[in-house]
Amino acid sequence: MTAKYQRMNGSVCSGATDPMRMIWYSSCTFWTDELDILDTSRGVPLCPLCGSPGFQTTAEAWFGGIASHDKDTPGYETFMLTGPGRKNVCNGRGFSTGELWDQHV
Repeated sequence: MTAKYQRMNGSVCSGATDPMRMIWYSSCTFWTDELDILDTSRGVPLCPLCGSPGFQTTAEAWFGGIASHDKDTPGYETFMLTGPGRKNVCNGRGFSTGELWDQHV
């Protein structure tokens, strides 16, 4: 069983405030730090809503990247944290996060 929050090395971390916790993300726009909700039935983590495979990074890098991109693209941070790109939402229609952003603005 996968722990809800864990670090990139697989160790369990204290929770949603640990900057080194793992973020899982996919091109379907789904991203989460709640690893226990991912579909692991095929041996690799998949989006639990559409089955897309994904990638992993640290929360520090994920949120830092969002904040950095927001400097050049105002509104991107809000889009990713509370808008259509927010946590645990799958677009599932074949759009990337960039394409979803283009439709949003």
